[in-house]
Amino acid sequence: MENQTVKRMEQMGCPQMEQMGWPPLEDHVVRCQAASARLMRELEEHAEARRPDARGAPGRRCFKLEANNDKQERGEEEGDEQEHSESFSLSVLAMSGDAHAIDGLTPLTTLGALRLRVAASLGWPRPLVAICLGAQELKTTSDARPLRTLDISESSVLTCIKRAEHVFGARRLALTSRRCASDEKPLAVVREEFGEQATVADFRDLKPLGHGALGEFLGRIGSYGGAFVFNHGSANWGDHRGGHFFLCPHSGSIPAHWVVAEMRGPMANGVDLCWRPGATMAALADLGPA
Repeated sequence: MENQTVKRMEQMGCPQMEQMGWPPLEDHVVRCQAASARLMRELEEHAEARRPDARGAPGRRCFKLEANNDKQERGEEEGDEQEHSESFSLSVLAMSGDAHAIDGLTPLTTLGALRLRVAASLGWPRPLVAICLGAQELKTTSDARPLRTLDISESSVLTCIKRAEHVFGARRLALTSRRCASDEKPLAVVREEFGEQATVADFRDLKPLGHGALGEFLGRIGSYGGAFVFNHGSANWGDHRGGHFFLCPHSGSIPAHWVVAEMRGPMANGVDLCWRPGATMAALADLGPA
């Protein structure tokens, strides 16, 4: 119907928009675009006003607060970097009473790096360096931790103790300072005390020196009750029986099923490689070549 009306108006020579009383089409487009733009601005302002920032304040303050937070975080990071980069010295006391200054440390220096510096200063093998903070020994399992996490600072005074080691054949051996429980792994206990380079002494390396020498060695280091060892790299039989292999000084009064490798020969007293479950004793650590 509308198309027919327009067609008649054109036939009469009348401009169709003006004859019908309609405003020009361009005016409609302009008005719609302006209204749409105004509506979008109002919606954006409304959404921005309702959006809370991290502190619950109106969204209009977000940019300003984020800028302030960035400045504060940068300031804290710069302060932390400055704190961590400041070097200091520590006083280390040996049991002899001699004091050694270890300088060039920072809060991010690891305990392992400190242990290495102390060993070099004292002239001791690194596995034999025991570091104490007060009455607490700092285990080698914490060697990867920074000093600041251990509460070690410039005001700290550390005490160092040299662990006992013994040369047997071509190896340096030492007993762990604590006894291993029957459900513990001897290797873990050895490395807790002497570091990752240490291992458990292996019977196959000790056996060639003979039962007499091995018995004398155990008596010399005070291992009268025996010590956990490996046998060809294993702590036990590797089955459901569990337990541990150990060097057992005895005079023949032990259960026969304990004995794994007999070494006594004609002697009444000697040492055998034995195995048993439920035993608790120190482990014999191998610290490397003599």
